[in-house]
Amino acid sequence: MCRHSTGLLRTVALAALCSCLYAQTAPPPQTDAARLGSWRAVGGTSIAEGLAGPAGGAAADVWFSPGGDRLFVRTASGRVFETADPASDEVTGWRLSTSAILPTRAAAAARTAQAAGRLYRVGSSDVFTSEDDGFSWVGLTALNGRSVLGGGFTSIAVSTANPLEVVVANSFGVWRSADGGTSWRGVNDGLPNLPVRKL
Repeated sequence: MCRHSTGLLRTVALAALCSCLYAQTAPPPQTDAARLGSWRAVGGTSIAEGLAGPAGGAAADVWFSPGGDRLFVRTASGRVFETADPASDEVTGWRLSTSAILPTRAAAAARTAQAAGRLYRVGSSDVFTSEDDGFSWVGLTALNGRSVLGGGFTSIAVSTANPLEVVVANSFGVWRSADGGTSWRGVNDGLPNLPVRKL
């Protein structure tokens, strides 16, 4: 064997040894989550807009489960969230929905709803009710020339478990009334739908 072949063999053997040693001491490959580190929320999910409660991001559709025990919201981004405590005074238990209870397209985009002899409908800037089959309508959310819930209404739903529980979606989030529209409160706290505008 010539001197060059011996040197080449030594180099290959040394490289193989270094490779083995590195493989034994190298840390395992990191996942995306490990590379990014742990994240935590640094802001809230709602903002004060001078409305009937804290506002959130735009919501496209709202509907109840057939039994009225769950409330669903489809956000403007297309994500669907649900809460199992829609009748609670403080609806905060929102989670990303994995349920198959999705309404038909027409039902999801409902701008009118009926329960216990009352009709409800949303306009572009107000929520209305009628107790005479739509012959006359009364505004439920207008105060001093503007809606206490903001504008851009897209959907309305009435609970099958309680005909006085009305929920609407609009450009400012999700709003609930437990008394047929006499009073309203936002259910946007805990609903991760507030868009981030700048970092």
